[in-house]
Amino acid sequence: MTDIALALIKPNPFRDFDLHPIDDAQVEKLTASIDADGFWASVVARQVENGYEIAFGHHRVAAAKLLKRTAIPVEVRELSDWQMVRMLASENATQRGSTAAACIDAVAAISRVLAYHLLRWDEATFAKNLAKVGVDYPSCRGRLENGGGIGRSCIAAFAPKDAFSRAQIEMALGILKDSGRMATIVAEAQARAVHELHAEQAAAERQLAEAERRQAAAKTKQQQADAAKHTKKAQREAALAKKTTEAVGHEIVAANRSELIFDARCAPLFKLDSHLAVYRQIVTGTTFRSYLPLNQQLEFAKQVLAGLREALPAKEITARDIRAECWSRIETGLGLTKGKLRTAPERPYLEEIKEGLNMLRRSEGDFKRGIALLLRGFQLGEQLNAKQAERLDKTEALFTAGWVGIKPHRENVKRHLKLIKEE
Repeated sequence: MTDIALALIKPNPFRDFDLHPIDDAQVEKLTASIDADGFWASVVARQVENGYEIAFGHHRVAAAKLLKRTAIPVEVRELSDWQMVRMLASENATQRGSTAAACIDAVAAISRVLAYHLLRWDEATFAKNLAKVGVDYPSCRGRLENGGGIGRSCIAAFAPKDAFSRAQIEMALGILKDSGRMATIVAEAQARAVHELHAEQAAAERQLAEAERRQAAAKTKQQQADAAKHTKKAQREAALAKKTTEAVGHEIVAANRSELIFDARCAPLFKLDSHLAVYRQIVTGTTFRSYLPLNQQLEFAKQVLAGLREALPAKEITARDIRAECWSRIETGLGLTKGKLRTAPERPYLEEIKEGLNMLRRSEGDFKRGIALLLRGFQLGEQLNAKQAERLDKTEALFTAGWVGIKPHRENVKRHLKLIKEE
């Protein structure tokens, strides 16, 4: 442990300060403590070019800067990316009270390292580089490549034990996906992996060229045999490098096709998971998305919370209060009641589509049971009388007419989805 100049200290590269910003109130408390008792707790960091990256202790560093300290005690270790992420996630869980923002930041950090390693290394190397691997590597990599992201089970296996609940992890993954941040994380991991693999491929091809040059220059039989052996080895390594680069370099489905529907910067504003969950549910719903653009969600959240604090200064805010305030503000702003808002203004009959599908779904069970009973009667030798046959014919005609009317619309949707997939 040694004193390191504050000017040389850099934040943990895996921490996202938009998702998990510095808490000014916490910095004030630490400032008072450090001023009174000194900087009694060290900060763990790793040495990098032109400085030191801290694993945790960002609030202590901020407090030291406020006190105009020039240096702080730092425990310098050799830390891998994975160790930096584990320490960050552990501090988020223990020091920040397992808040939604702390969990989202930790899950994002873990995802950055996992996405890179899943794409960069094969299964054996992955297991070697990350000790105590508790996930099915082929499934995790396949999910990542096919647009499924990292996955809750994979994140849970690598997160510090009991740091965050499965529900918290699932909500964090949902927010990262809805905000487009998971797509960015995967795209950045892919770009980093491809860059490194291209460099390795180029090196392998240079070695192959050198081996072929030596083989051509060999004079004795022994020299020719040795050179041929080296050339074959270089050919295998160059072919493997090319294959690996191509496998990682193909397009990842999730990179740019998920619709962005939630601003993840809203998360730190809510103290309780239930508050964030209800706000996210409301603003990502069909109605709110029609009237509240994505780029206004953060400001709207601030207004909702400020309004509740003003209206209910002595009351503990609940998820129900947040829901009521959201609807009240959108209704007041538009001059419409909740009933008249319905869904999107450009899709005023969306409710009819939903109700129609619900009615068909509810009738599925009766339809299946009716068919099963009729088939059983026929198999046992029963026959329909004239009235029953006429009734069955009418039912068939009704169903046929319905599907004939719906089919063109379904075909249009299928063609549209096919074009999107081809693009």
